[in-house]
Amino acid sequence: MNSKCKTNNSFMRTLNIILWVIVVVAGANSLLFFWRGGDAVLNHEGLLQLLWIFKMITYTGIIFLVCQVFRVRQALLTQDGPAAIRHIRVLCGIAFIAALFNSFANAGLETQIEFGKNPVSWQEAKGSFWFHALEQVFDGSLLIYILIISLFLLSGFARIAARLKSENESFI
Repeated sequence: MNSKCKTNNSFMRTLNIILWVIVVVAGANSLLFFWRGGDAVLNHEGLLQLLWIFKMITYTGIIFLVCQVFRVRQALLTQDGPAAIRHIRVLCGIAFIAALFNSFANAGLETQIEFGKNPVSWQEAKGSFWFHALEQVFDGSLLIYILIISLFLLSGFARIAARLKSENESFI
């Protein structure tokens, strides 16, 4: 029994180190990106400005994802199953929104490449942008969306299983 506790403590310590490394890397990357992105948003217009706005929203979503992972971790440590499931569902929603805006940013980049080095207004690029956006969502990032939806379904299944378990325990 004592060796099992040592194994759990070692696992949790390793998990905490990994989570904090992710926080530091994601935080530093986000700060650098927001600094460059803010400059681009203020000094550009049209499609390029929109592309940077989409990327900044994506990085904001990544920051919220990291925060949500800590909430899930805390709920699991306190063995609060319903809270963990709720936090996982929120995590899935944030991941879906971040992935969607990342797809839009990638579509903007592909559209900008299509028009070359010249600045492009939104009116000129609108049709091409939406074509590339649909291509990104339904081809380039389809696996990401399927995984996110699978996590939504898994959290729903876990919620139903937890409810059935509590009903059975109250019956006994």
